[in-house]
Amino acid sequence: MDAKLHESIELESPLSLRSLSPFNSTMFTLFTGAIIWMFSTILYGYYFATVPIFFTFFAYIFWLIVYIGIWIATILLALFRKNIFAMGFFLFAAFISGIVQAPVLVWAGAYLGDMQMATALFLLASASGVVATGSLLLVGNYLRTKISARKMFYFGMMLGIMGISIIFAEFFLIWFIGYNEFLFWTSIIVLIWIFGVIIFDGYRFQFLMKKNAWMLATLSIFLDYIIVVIRIFTLLVLGKGMGMKKV
Repeated sequence: MDAKLHESIELESPLSLRSLSPFNSTMFTLFTGAIIWMFSTILYGYYFATVPIFFTFFAYIFWLIVYIGIWIATILLALFRKNIFAMGFFLFAAFISGIVQAPVLVWAGAYLGDMQMATALFLLASASGVVATGSLLLVGNYLRTKISARKMFYFGMMLGIMGISIIFAEFFLIWFIGYNEFLFWTSIIVLIWIFGVIIFDGYRFQFLMKKNAWMLATLSIFLDYIIVVIRIFTLLVLGKGMGMKKV
């Protein structure tokens, strides 16, 4: 009886001996990756803003190809539970991701006419993203005791369908109508969607820890965090720009 009770506590507690190491590894890797990503985004944002546009285009295409390749390798390593190798690839992928997302900072600087203000808003969005992502992960973890796995599975399927629909809808609106006209509203919709995804990831977090799939959890949460930051940043920039135009 005592052995069964001890086993139950060990499986369920996030601070158990079995889950403590993967949990700490996830938090450390996430924190390090986020710092690298923010640094890379700001560094290359300023760099791309000062070089000729044709050079920026070809450099971006090159890094985009590297970005796709390194992320595929990272995901495959994580799927096969090669966590240490996946972590190394992930940290490099975080740096490359910053380069790929740097044009968003360039756009914000041009839209606001002030690169320093754009950088300040990016840092604010990054901090807000930490709070939002962390809070929703806790909500998802709490729902493990309230919602069955079957219901959450259907919720995940719904989120997947919504995500694909949003991507195509936003691409259509931006391509045929204009970038800024609908970007504010599509960013709000994407934020609502990604908040649901984060809750889903929080729900399955303990399961991944028990399966020693902590790099899979790291990748999911990191990508959630990037989307949250970029969309909050977009809303801040557009809101600030609208306020400046009114003045």
